[in-house]
Amino acid sequence: MHNIKIISTSNLFGIQANPIQIMKMADAFSDTGFNVEIFLPGWKKSMNSTELSGRYGVKHNFKINFIPNISIKKKFAIITFAIGSFFKSLNWDDRAIIITRNERVAAFLVRAGKKVIYENHTFYYPSEDITLKYRQRVKALMKNKNVCMITISKRLKELWVNDGLNSDKIFVAHDGVDLAEFTRIAKFKKKELRKKLGLPLEKEIICYAGSLSKGRGIEFILDAATFYKNKNYLFLIIGGINSEINKYKNKLTSNNVIFTGYIENSKVPSYLRCADLLVMPYQRKVVTIDGCSPMKVFEYLASGNYILAPVFPSFYEVMKDFEGITFYEPENKRKFIYEIENILQNPNALKFHDRFDKLNMYSWQTRASKLLNIYFQFFKLDLPRYFGY
Repeated sequence: MHNIKIISTSNLFGIQANPIQIMKMADAFSDTGFNVEIFLPGWKKSMNSTELSGRYGVKHNFKINFIPNISIKKKFAIITFAIGSFFKSLNWDDRAIIITRNERVAAFLVRAGKKVIYENHTFYYPSEDITLKYRQRVKALMKNKNVCMITISKRLKELWVNDGLNSDKIFVAHDGVDLAEFTRIAKFKKKELRKKLGLPLEKEIICYAGSLSKGRGIEFILDAATFYKNKNYLFLIIGGINSEINKYKNKLTSNNVIFTGYIENSKVPSYLRCADLLVMPYQRKVVTIDGCSPMKVFEYLASGNYILAPVFPSFYEVMKDFEGITFYEPENKRKFIYEIENILQNPNALKFHDRFDKLNMYSWQTRASKLLNIYFQFFKLDLPRYFGY
């Protein structure tokens, strides 16, 4: 039987989005009938995915292994992990399907003669120098016949092709969403969910979920909260670490904002569903905004709630096909604030927007199946009989 090896530099105990995608994809690959293993940097003993099921909501039991690395500096840590991955891979069957999001790891694996799916999520890094070196590494990697690239948006593929990469070696697979969990949550009334989460029953809730780092537009939300301080509105901000939350709390001039801090991904569907309006105040200063396609897009769509979103190409390429969305020009704060009340005063906007049928193409299971089909077709291999999805 083919084994799927997912090699990641993610911290499964962190609060970033990366480990969520890793765990959800591993769970979805397990649905297809393949054996799945995750490999991470570290000196821990192997563990089972069931030990993290409460955090990520995974159903299957797959192995999480650790490859020792030396973490003196970040760059050096990744290189030692890549070298460790190289030697680990020498013991793997040639039929092993290897997936990684790290270009250095992928480069070492193809040197070991392995076929690799390299999943790419960004075209940019914070500085020009880092970005240039990163693109040079990716271009060198993609010259190898034993690697193909998966990008998470059409826009991201376009950026790489315009930079000289071969279009025939790049495939698009947007991020995914746990439709089963959102479908289950949709059966509950909002008041039931709010009571369970300790949120006000009679307020109209405007919710943002995600990182609180620079460029996410949290200032827009706080300004909107101040503008609507005499309305029956509650602004719910999910995510962030204490230092970020305290920074924004010090800027508050109204008492209609709640910061939840980090919430385990398995609980996010309940928070999103119990809101009335979901907002995405992303700004252009987010380094990866051109080409990125965050999981938040798909989780927002699956919630059934109305969405206020900026018109970034990689967002729009997905969201344009769904109802219940108002787009605004990024960084137009006046428009952002105005549309909040405009939407909440519209009874049709507050209805349940059932997007589940269209979202089937963005489920984690569909994405896993798509990646496997890409793998077998690109490398001209026969699909195994037990490929059951």
